[in-house]
Amino acid sequence: MFNINNWKEPILKNDIKFVLLNGILFSLLGGILGGSLDFLFSYINVRLTFSLIILTLFIGYRVSRSYSSFHILYPTLTIPFMIFGMFISHFTYLVILYGIQNIGFVLTSSNLYLGFLLSPVSELIYGIQANIAYDIVLGIVNIIIHIIAFVSCYLLAKRYRSS
Repeated sequence: MFNINNWKEPILKNDIKFVLLNGILFSLLGGILGGSLDFLFSYINVRLTFSLIILTLFIGYRVSRSYSSFHILYPTLTIPFMIFGMFISHFTYLVILYGIQNIGFVLTSSNLYLGFLLSPVSELIYGIQANIAYDIVLGIVNIIIHIIAFVSCYLLAKRYRSS
């Protein structure tokens, strides 16, 4: 996966521009769409993170289509793009939840800045503390979904197109 010889290949200026542009744009768009879907699914008490599926498909597909010659840096950049998309998704969820009038409250809440990374772990910890089997299973499933989403986004972006 990470071979030192892959890092010695030349990076084309146009490729890195398109990878950065597409990665940031689609993590922003996927985050907004994913946060909205997470909010809608929370109304029917489904607490799985569907935003990760959207982010994985958006970012992985667009990064794989935005370079002409492969470099190992391009799929590696999908990891920060996924984290940025998760932040935008969590921010969108909180803005919809609290309303646009309370955006100052959302920006100053401590749940915004670290909550998006710790949400599956915190649900697992809550299930263990409250001794609720449903929350324990849901926390484990969410952790597995997070791991699969990051790995599959990397692999989807690594897929080299020959045309």
